[in-house]
Amino acid sequence: MAENPDKTTVDGILSDLNEVNKKMRSLSKVDVTNASKWFHNKFTTLINAAKHAPISKTSSALNKFPAELEKSQMAARITPMHIGRMFMFVYDPKTKAELPYYDTFPLVLLVGMREDGFVGLNLHYVPPLVRSKIIEALIRNVNPKYLENDFLTRNVENKQIVKNYQILYETSKLPAMGPCFKRYLYSHVKSNYMHIDPSEWAKAVLLPTERFKKASKTSVWADSVSASRPKRKSRAVKLQEASNVAATAAVAKASTVKPAGLHGTFKDSN
Repeated sequence: MAENPDKTTVDGILSDLNEVNKKMRSLSKVDVTNASKWFHNKFTTLINAAKHAPISKTSSALNKFPAELEKSQMAARITPMHIGRMFMFVYDPKTKAELPYYDTFPLVLLVGMREDGFVGLNLHYVPPLVRSKIIEALIRNVNPKYLENDFLTRNVENKQIVKNYQILYETSKLPAMGPCFKRYLYSHVKSNYMHIDPSEWAKAVLLPTERFKKASKTSVWADSVSASRPKRKSRAVKLQEASNVAATAAVAKASTVKPAGLHGTFKDSN
């Protein structure tokens, strides 16, 4: 009997995602650009290098910011200038009693501001491999040299990321983003914000920092995968649609029948 994989290793973390990731067939393919390759290489390198290396205990400590993200900076607040950037913080939802589950330690890519808070993509709501696909899609057309070096002092790349997000959202090209979209209230943020440098985004999406309440992470991910898939029509619905098509075709055919002795096309009078 095979031994269960150690859940503190990357192999262990990803082992229970195998079936979930197989179901992500509806995840649309996106254009591969230099920035996408840059991120994908970082993500793949991390997985290959850490396959049997244990995740640091600092990552698994309750609501403790991971020490692995060495380039990250702490911020007391976020502003519109931070749109397009990634943050981690402690959160206590206002409506937690009504929620089926929630994440108390969100990993959020900020996409918009509200008067009483902000909105963003909490990547914890999908498996790590899907998180990487979302990031690869969002950083299309962004110069990777700025992601690697000057992202914290520039705003042009932020705007491109948000533009990519809006295109993906409006065209439904990346359904996996849907379950990640969340709104947060300033009054319920219970810590400072850990601003994650883009050069460490690949590491951030791989670390097991999600802190779900009322449900396991695999249950949450399974729900997200299900919500991302196109709804399948039942056999009864398909048969009814086929019947409707046949009836419409029959009516169309009847409307062009030429009565005996007449020339031209017969048309309904109504």
